[in-house]
Amino acid sequence: MSARSLLLGLLIGATGIGGLAVTGTSPLGISFTTAAQQETSEAANQFGTGNAAAPNRQTPSGNTGVGTPTDSASSSAPTTSSSTAPPPSSSAPTAPTSVVPPESPKPVEPQPPSNKTPEQAVLALVNDARAAKGCKALVIDDRITTASQGHSTDMATKNYFSHTSPDGTTFAKRMSDAGYPNPGGENIAKGYTTPEKVMEGWMNSKGHRDNIENCSFTTMGVGLDTRGNLWTQNFGR
Repeated sequence: MSARSLLLGLLIGATGIGGLAVTGTSPLGISFTTAAQQETSEAANQFGTGNAAAPNRQTPSGNTGVGTPTDSASSSAPTTSSSTAPPPSSSAPTAPTSVVPPESPKPVEPQPPSNKTPEQAVLALVNDARAAKGCKALVIDDRITTASQGHSTDMATKNYFSHTSPDGTTFAKRMSDAGYPNPGGENIAKGYTTPEKVMEGWMNSKGHRDNIENCSFTTMGVGLDTRGNLWTQNFGR
């Protein structure tokens, strides 16, 4: 075999079948890998594993993990802040409540002043009570009014409270002296300020009420002295 043929055979055996390739610069530092191994190694290096030396890669600043590929998805992931926004309030807003102001009290219409005298006011109340009992209404007799007013004035002037005056005069004598011939009865009261109040007091007393509801009486007179509010009520037949 010629030298040329021998050299050609050595070259064929060095490259071989299967893609063997000589790497490195020194015959003593040769290393080889198959194409399949190269693919496996590259795949392993892609996931950060494997025994083959990784190619020189440009690593991001501050990253010292040589041979660990940079995961673009993980490197670009946003950083989650440790501070969290306060949770929204779980309670729904309260709807405003309409406040309806209370109705203003209706103004009390002033009552027209009564034109009735105390005697007339008492007479009206007496006749209402008598009507409830089925008795006829009484009428005012001026003679009885004179006797009644005289007794109220005498009690206020002399500071006493009694059916009999200090000189012993009775209601019958007073009515007779005033010209009325048929005396029937007498009611007196002290301290009551209105006809309504004095009538209430009389109606709450049996003896006084009996006089008011006596159906045999036909006339009446009333006297009032405001010095102590002394009332005298006389009845006639």
